[in-house]
Amino acid sequence: MKVVCRKVTPDDDREVADLVNAMFQVMLDNNGIGLAAPQVGSDLRVIIVGRASDNGNTFQVMVNPRIGKVSEQSCFADEGCLSYPGVTAWVKRRKRVRVSYADGSQRAKRSLAGHEARVFQHEFDHLNGICRVADAWQRELTEASLSA
Repeated sequence: MKVVCRKVTPDDDREVADLVNAMFQVMLDNNGIGLAAPQVGSDLRVIIVGRASDNGNTFQVMVNPRIGKVSEQSCFADEGCLSYPGVTAWVKRRKRVRVSYADGSQRAKRSLAGHEARVFQHEFDHLNGICRVADAWQRELTEASLSA
């Protein structure tokens, strides 16, 4: 997961359809609230953000997502990651982000805040080879071994 993912092109349409189905299944099986393509072995810039609810599953597929404007305000919160079950880390994220992504054949723009902004930023990091939860966990293990 330390690889920067490549932009999805029209030639990738069939692969994206199969990828999204696999990602949905992983999310459902693990009660996930977000997933990025590299977490299932793909190098495409695709993320899913959402959750299962009493009204059904409300997931948003985002292809070639981009971050536009971000708030100056940030906050820390405990984050987990489906790629590292049982591991959490205290991670700093922007409180609000303006994002754009492909939604079918059109580009969509949305302003995200709070938890939804945090989940988007977490999954977006995966597309760029970054996992702040794993990085923090590694730092803790290193510090623990040095102090032992």
